[in-house]
Amino acid sequence: MKNNNLLSLLNGERPDKIPYVLMSFSNERALWKLLPKVCLDENTYCIPPKEFSSKPRIDESREKAIKFGQEMDLSCLGVGKGGIVPFGHGGPGEVIPRVIKKGKDYKIVELEGGGLRKIQFNPYSIFYGYRMPINGKSDLDNFVLPNLENPTRFQDIKEDVKYFNANGFLASGSIQGFFSGVHNNFYRYENFLTDLALDEDFSRKIIKVLGEFNLKATEKLLERGVQIIEICDDLGTELGLQISPEMYKKYFFSWHKELCKLCHDRGAFVHFHSHGKIEKLIPYFIEAGIDIMNPFDPNEGNNLEKLIPMFGDKIIFCGGIAGDSYLYPMDKLEQRIKYVCQVGRKSKKGYIIMDGGYYEEMSVKSFNGHRELFQKYR
Repeated sequence: MKNNNLLSLLNGERPDKIPYVLMSFSNERALWKLLPKVCLDENTYCIPPKEFSSKPRIDESREKAIKFGQEMDLSCLGVGKGGIVPFGHGGPGEVIPRVIKKGKDYKIVELEGGGLRKIQFNPYSIFYGYRMPINGKSDLDNFVLPNLENPTRFQDIKEDVKYFNANGFLASGSIQGFFSGVHNNFYRYENFLTDLALDEDFSRKIIKVLGEFNLKATEKLLERGVQIIEICDDLGTELGLQISPEMYKKYFFSWHKELCKLCHDRGAFVHFHSHGKIEKLIPYFIEAGIDIMNPFDPNEGNNLEKLIPMFGDKIIFCGGIAGDSYLYPMDKLEQRIKYVCQVGRKSKKGYIIMDGGYYEEMSVKSFNGHRELFQKYR
């Protein structure tokens, strides 16, 4: 692939233009409002209009993805139906959703494994634990994740990779977080945190169930040529870590390390997402082998000007734009984008910029203004 800024950066070069990776459009309504319809279809967003087709993806859909990447000036596209938006979600490496009920301002989504989410509009919110498949510890004995050997599950990936690469894009694939995946999809957050502190045997058991699924899904994606594995594993909040560094090392470090080895052995990379003030965990992420980290939201206590001199020779930083930046006046947004690009260019391993998310409340004019500023300072 020629002139791919992200590939150049991953190869240790200094691209002429800072690569841009998309964080998100908040929902499908934002996508269809803000972008030209020529670059969208039912396979763009991680949640389908009703249910993703079991039939092979056609090149017309892949061409929509290419137009999406060109419209947003991306270097990388996510594979699989639903794999484009948002970062780190969608595609066959995760539990696949289907819509089982919808109203004017809500929808209920069922995930493989049996979990339900309620998605609300006006205002937008997600209730992750609308129903969880594991409520008591004995439920884990009967809990079943999807069969990754199903011949149709990964049927689109090899051709997606081939098509995206031929058009100048790297191909990424998403898996669930080893921490976040448990409490987002299967087992209530408060119960999981309590068990991490008080019930080591059960905690290791439930993490192992998801962990083995994740690694197997990663193998399936890598075997078909995927070049970047994206994983969302939120370990912090604006107040600090959700679990201690000691607890992270005890339960999750070895899984992240195994993931990185699996990818690196095949010449692939790991792009890791974690919200929150996570500075204390960055040395562990580096030791595990993570290549890229995002989003370093300044509203969550992250200071790139401090972190880059500390860790910028060992890991690629991505982000630095606030999650509420869509509300910024243009002069404030411009000041921030200019600043993070200046700071990011000082990082020895390089820097990738990422938006804070695009929302349905935005006007097309505002959305285009955001994109123009990213282009100006990259």
